[in-house]
Amino acid sequence: MHHGTTIRQTATPSSRHRRSIGAAIKAGLLATTLAISGHSLAQDLEIFTSVPSLGFPFFVHMQKELSAEADSLGGITLMESDGQNQTTKQTADVESAIIKGVDGIVISPIDAVAMAPALQQAVDAEIPVITIDRAVQGVEGILSHVGADNVLGGQAQANLIVSLFPDGATVVNLQGQPGASPAIDRNRGVHDVLDPLSDKYTFVAEQTANFAREEGASVTESILAGLDTPPDVIVAANDDMALGALQVAQEQNLDIVIIGFDALPEALGSVRDGGLTATIEQFPGGQSRTAMQAMVSYLRDGTAPDEQVLLTPIAITQSNIEEGERLGEVQ
Repeated sequence: MHHGTTIRQTATPSSRHRRSIGAAIKAGLLATTLAISGHSLAQDLEIFTSVPSLGFPFFVHMQKELSAEADSLGGITLMESDGQNQTTKQTADVESAIIKGVDGIVISPIDAVAMAPALQQAVDAEIPVITIDRAVQGVEGILSHVGADNVLGGQAQANLIVSLFPDGATVVNLQGQPGASPAIDRNRGVHDVLDPLSDKYTFVAEQTANFAREEGASVTESILAGLDTPPDVIVAANDDMALGALQVAQEQNLDIVIIGFDALPEALGSVRDGGLTATIEQFPGGQSRTAMQAMVSYLRDGTAPDEQVLLTPIAITQSNIEEGERLGEVQ
């Protein structure tokens, strides 16, 4: 039986040398290509971003700053989502991003509890998640939360009330959207300061107006109709509600101190012109840029951010109006 013969071809020194030169040239060309096409060849990223609703100017600004920072960092494609103020929509968008296999998720969750399952899915799929402005509850493995300390923001509102009315005041509290972490925290901050002083500061009405201007106006109108005398102060968990309340107060020729939260351009203009007494600046652009930088640094360099990065809000009045982040946008 013929087993055949195996012939092993031994390369001559010269042929081995030629091959090694060829390999070196190919490696050199590849290195040059990588260098020319840039660092981004291995670093291009797709990041999913989502805000609760682009119907709110605050979130339009936040998304704009996320996009601007992504452009500044380079090599980033954003998959942008508008939650349209519906947890079902935001959940579906997150699930689509997971299926697509994005590199990271930067999100402001509409609801701290309702958005937890979708974000847990993302974490389980090993997609890093950074929450911004609004946190989420009960999700293990969120990379970081970047936001303002909303409790301190609420405290800043209340401390301003105390400084403006040292002898006491009656207060109407327009609360934000139930379930939204900023609404919960801002309300807590206001109560942290005023509850221990309840002998002087009385809440004559507390009601949600869902962060919406028209609702802020209608709720204020209803509350005022039910009170024998107007309150000294209306404190609102955002500027839209505050501006709605201001409209009603002006229509009824009432002199009420009204304090908003968010430092929207329109609110800053109103503070400057003597409408709103104050608004709280929580630096949404700073939050957005910080979150995007943290995500990209983690994806490109493996640098893990702090689990929580909180900016300290400040009260903006006529005396420090120049500290408003968006003052340049005021008409």
